[in-house]
Amino acid sequence: MRAKERPWRRLFAPALLLVVWAGLPYLLAGRLSLSILVLVFLYTPIVAGIAVLSGYAGQVSLGQAAFYGTGAYITAILTTRADLSPWLGIPLAVLGSALFAYLVGRPILALRGHYLVIATLGLNIILVVLLREWSGLTGGANGLSGIPPLRAFGVALKGDLFYYYATGLVAGLALWASANLVRSRFGRALLFVRTSEAAAAAFGVDAGRMKSLAFVWSAALAALSGALYAHYVTFISPSPFDFTFSVELLVMAVVGGLSSIPGAALGCFIFVVLRQILARALPATLGAGASAQAEVVVFGLVLALVVVLAPAGLWPTVGAVWRRRRAQPGPDAVLAAAGPIPSAEAGPGLTGLMGPSPEDGSAILSVRGATRRFGGLTAVADVSFNARAGEVLAIVGPNGAGKTTLFNLVSALVTPSAGAIRLLGRDVTRL
Repeated sequence: MRAKERPWRRLFAPALLLVVWAGLPYLLAGRLSLSILVLVFLYTPIVAGIAVLSGYAGQVSLGQAAFYGTGAYITAILTTRADLSPWLGIPLAVLGSALFAYLVGRPILALRGHYLVIATLGLNIILVVLLREWSGLTGGANGLSGIPPLRAFGVALKGDLFYYYATGLVAGLALWASANLVRSRFGRALLFVRTSEAAAAAFGVDAGRMKSLAFVWSAALAALSGALYAHYVTFISPSPFDFTFSVELLVMAVVGGLSSIPGAALGCFIFVVLRQILARALPATLGAGASAQAEVVVFGLVLALVVVLAPAGLWPTVGAVWRRRRAQPGPDAVLAAAGPIPSAEAGPGLTGLMGPSPEDGSAILSVRGATRRFGGLTAVADVSFNARAGEVLAIVGPNGAGKTTLFNLVSALVTPSAGAIRLLGRDVTRL
């Protein structure tokens, strides 16, 4: 009976969330401006993309505001200067930003660590300077005005209520798509790349391609939000897309949980609502002049507290506490649920996959004349050995003797300059 009830239990929480979302504008009428929630929904896809890129692929970017800006400006230029429909301008903005991200992503993502962060930061700065200086196309520092709203059946779709539902739907779809993406084979490959690019390459995972696709995904989500933002406010200028907004987006991701897709929405909500509270409270307390500096201090304290007390982010931490409070089954129940341990007869195993077990003493791995040169340095010179069935073979040598390089030759992480490697009689030198 429980097995039949479980699907309904899984659907209950999403259905309840959908009902609350649909009725929230009417519950909050006169109490909270819907524009605040519109901003939360606009930022959520961007932060979800950051979770995929940084939390799963391990690539920290400080340039997401740049793609937010390209999405906004592409659709703004197409609809104001080329008179295209916004329904065409928005997908073209997403495609154009994704193509731009793909072109710049491969060389940028070849960098690692703080070099990658600096490169993405530089990309954001360059784009903002370009938007300010290319005044003939972008309107320069004065920006672009007169951006048309979305229209359907001759009716202009605008206002906070419409964009509450439109951006909320987009945010929900972005979270759903990102969550499915990271649970897929692609997401597992991203985690593999984040853990060890060398190990991922040994298993046939193209680390550069995986990181590039994650970068494109995050850029496309940011561009979609930017395009919606342009038609929501009907005016854009370069200032909202400055690198400081990239920093704020990363803070939202860290607060919610850098490796958590649902945490993206939580981080955005906390950041936007807290900023609105501070914008009202600080000027009355400290005066208009000191409020901006005080806001930075408050956000810095919040970020520090989250990093110290909940380093995985608020959403994973709350989820872990909730799971600990629930009754945990004992070890006997876990073993019973897992079923019987399969015996040797249950499947072919390694022997079934590779053929009959070799006899003791026969060569499993045969290395002949393995040599590897790195320019003028010879790391491994003419090494030969056999690893036989039933034998434990040790490769011994001092530091710098070439042991690691030899293992890399055998495992195909490095291609031999000369020599041959055979496994069970098959030449695998170039595999």
